[in-house]
Amino acid sequence: MITQRDIVLEFFKNNANKNVLTAEVVDWVTVEYKKRTKKPFRDPDRQIRQLYSDGILQKIKNGCYRYDPNYKPSTVSGDSFTQAQRDEILEAGNYRCCICGVSEVEGAQLHVDHVVPRSKGGRATIDNGQVLCSHHNNMKKNYGQTETCKRMYNVLYQQAVNLNDQKMLSFLRDVMEVYDKHNINSHINWDQSNRLVKPTSIHKNAKTKKASIKKARPSKDLIIDTQGSIQKESSGKLAKKLMKTSSSNINNE
Repeated sequence: MITQRDIVLEFFKNNANKNVLTAEVVDWVTVEYKKRTKKPFRDPDRQIRQLYSDGILQKIKNGCYRYDPNYKPSTVSGDSFTQAQRDEILEAGNYRCCICGVSEVEGAQLHVDHVVPRSKGGRATIDNGQVLCSHHNNMKKNYGQTETCKRMYNVLYQQAVNLNDQKMLSFLRDVMEVYDKHNINSHINWDQSNRLVKPTSIHKNAKTKKASIKKARPSKDLIIDTQGSIQKESSGKLAKKLMKTSSSNINNE
């Protein structure tokens, strides 16, 4: 016969690697449990909390849990922070995650974490303590780090803006938009107002067009007519003028 714990775990397994609100779980398990057993499901929240206490579920924030088949809670015992140390570390961290800045007021579940893990010899000292939210605490446990290089790319992006390096800007914009698309390290903001500006270039026909305009405007030349006065004439008119003057002189002779 299926137990209440079994049916709660079944729901989470069917929704693996998703952040699930407690209300969603309660709605489904109460209906499904009664359908299968003909009995009411009393206090499903307690079963959820128990699965979390047993290390099967991850608590993302108050009223929100996650089931990850690959998640392995820490089994290292000893050298844990005392309550006094925890309080001091939380106060020093202003009760906010040191990575993304989220707080319990915003619904986050905060953890006092060893900077150097106990599995690597880290001790329970104030200097070796930090505040992490559930998301970054679980990320550190699963991946050994809390970042995915977005901060590094953000620094490169700002440098590319300052250098007006269009090729690098195009590459980094694509990278940062992938982070945004998958909501990875969304606490790290990047300035999207720095739009790519195409470098100015001369149009192919610009020189030809310029030359044709220049050609359409004949240059002025200075000539001295038969009376000795100085006149400005265009190249075309100059030729005709000279021919006319020359013909007149011949006739006069």
